[in-house]
Amino acid sequence: MKVVVTGGSGRIGSATARAFRQAGHDVLTLDRRSPGDLSQAHRVIDLADRVAVRLALEGAEVVLHLGEQPNISRGDWQQVYGCNTQIGSVVMETAWEVGATKLIYTSSCQVYGCWGLENGAVKLPVSLPLEETHPLQPANTYALSKVANEMYARMLSDRKQLDIAVFRPPMTYVPEMASEMLQRMTTLPGPRRLSNDGFGSNLHVEDAANAYLAAITVGWTGFEAFHFAADDVVTDIPIREVMMERYPHLPPLPESWGPNQTVVSTKKARDMLGWRPKHSLLRALGEARAALLKAG
Repeated sequence: MKVVVTGGSGRIGSATARAFRQAGHDVLTLDRRSPGDLSQAHRVIDLADRVAVRLALEGAEVVLHLGEQPNISRGDWQQVYGCNTQIGSVVMETAWEVGATKLIYTSSCQVYGCWGLENGAVKLPVSLPLEETHPLQPANTYALSKVANEMYARMLSDRKQLDIAVFRPPMTYVPEMASEMLQRMTTLPGPRRLSNDGFGSNLHVEDAANAYLAAITVGWTGFEAFHFAADDVVTDIPIREVMMERYPHLPPLPESWGPNQTVVSTKKARDMLGWRPKHSLLRALGEARAALLKAG
């Protein structure tokens, strides 16, 4: 199957392209930067250039779109919003024009407003655990660009009969980042609490790549949105207590809720796609602590 990955030089894009190649697919990556592996099929491209994108996507059966600015810190508010919405509409519309049968648009958990402290504020959730049906209430213009592109994707799917999945990942990390986080966490004094930015959810890059592969392998029809996150979060205060303290306007999580169990539901991805996370930052932290104690 011919697969085109936009943003293929990025953290998730490069891991996803590698996973698809290992699965035997014909993969072309697109990015404004060259990839680390120069032996793989890649084009340096401006994804806002409709003509260039049309040439690059020709013959693609599946398009995985990850090639947008990843947060507000990469530019001013208007620039991020304008860039992402232009690129998103160009790539998605062109994917339909060339006859692609599947498109995955990479959105963000920030569409719910509970993540994204770049503008100094977040919005309260209206229900927990967080499911894909939760209202979209972006709190910054990066998140607003993702909501706009999700709406464009839904409209395109409805009008053009193109199967489109929207992924809303949390913070996604590579092993190098995990090592740095673990080093900090093993030396912090006192109990670790969740930050005010989101719910502490995280996703290993390999689990993210497997999510794209699962969505293409198992398939879906029409328009669907999915969460992907690790099963657990790093907190020494039971997450049920944290949620009760932070969001007293909501019914408490069930008493049976695990002390580190994520509040971001991945049930839909599990049921529809058969996806399961293999990595755990919490488990890695425990192993790192054990290694330090043994060394000491």
